[in-house]
Amino acid sequence: MPTGWRSYDVIVVGGGPAGSSCATFCALRSLRVALLDRASFPRHKVCGDFLNPRCWELFERLNVAERVLALPHHETPGFLLSTVEGKTIQVEFAAETRKLHRCVAVSRQLLDHCLLQRAREAGVDVREATTVVGLSRGRQWSVETEGESLSADVLVGADGRHSFVGRRAGLLRREARDERVGMQFHFRCADSMSDCIQLHQLQSGYCGATKIHDNVANICMVVPRHLAGDAGPHSLQSNPVLARSLAGAELLEKPRSITPILGSEFLASGDGALLVGDAARVIEPFTGQGIWFALRSGELAADAIARGGLPGYERALETEYAAHARTNRLFRQVLWRDWAVRGLARIADLRPRWMKAIVGSVIHGA
Repeated sequence: MPTGWRSYDVIVVGGGPAGSSCATFCALRSLRVALLDRASFPRHKVCGDFLNPRCWELFERLNVAERVLALPHHETPGFLLSTVEGKTIQVEFAAETRKLHRCVAVSRQLLDHCLLQRAREAGVDVREATTVVGLSRGRQWSVETEGESLSADVLVGADGRHSFVGRRAGLLRREARDERVGMQFHFRCADSMSDCIQLHQLQSGYCGATKIHDNVANICMVVPRHLAGDAGPHSLQSNPVLARSLAGAELLEKPRSITPILGSEFLASGDGALLVGDAARVIEPFTGQGIWFALRSGELAADAIARGGLPGYERALETEYAAHARTNRLFRQVLWRDWAVRGLARIADLRPRWMKAIVGSVIHGA
């Protein structure tokens, strides 16, 4: 082997919730794990920042629940939807859900750093500011960084919707076809902003909003790509409810963006490689399920690696994903059609219990 070559059971590329979860669960199963990420943590990440209540069972299994709750955060009492005409729909989360599972928003900058620290504690060889420049498959996977060569029996791609690992492992099925752009804004907002997790219809698109801590709000807007060049904080004013909430608010930093929203389509496993998180599947960002899916896919991958059953990982992943994906696609179609949003508002007026069930299926994954 070349000088400086190091061998592991598993190498994980990407240090977000999916990568940290997978690496930690693998280490807890007595596997030798390296985790590589090109960023230095803490770092910013475009995300809605809402922790689906189902995240807490995974935080418990990772033994970080108390640590996550100790981070600066905002506890949200319910869900608010507003139409571009100014109609609002508000649904309170069930008291039992709030008591047992917590409905919390926390900055990804803080959350990801916390999860990465947990991976270190579990014995993972975490390497920040480390860029993967080459991958090859022989008896093992060989991973070339800018300063070192590593090898492992199993390679895990947790490197996002454009996954370098997925492409080099031959798992790409279809290039991205999503023609939308996501933009993130952080405001120091007025007290008038609702404490709920919010979804606002815009003139051309939609946005999600939630307070994350100290009266700072995270607002993520989704617009068609051909309109993105003219989009900005002013675009949020097309919704009168949001415009009133942001009256006097201070934009804290330059907006960040991602595109496409849904990314390319990959197989989730093949030839000693697995994909987790956004690399495997992207959940529509308005649902609050993305972080839960990242954590859960990491756990499923670790289970498959530990038992040597990699081919079963894709089936397990699809089982977790399928029901949510159907609900997400349906709700996405509603948001982009004025008549459908008006129909949803009508349901809220006439059948509030139905609306509560709809919110439960979208936000809670129930």
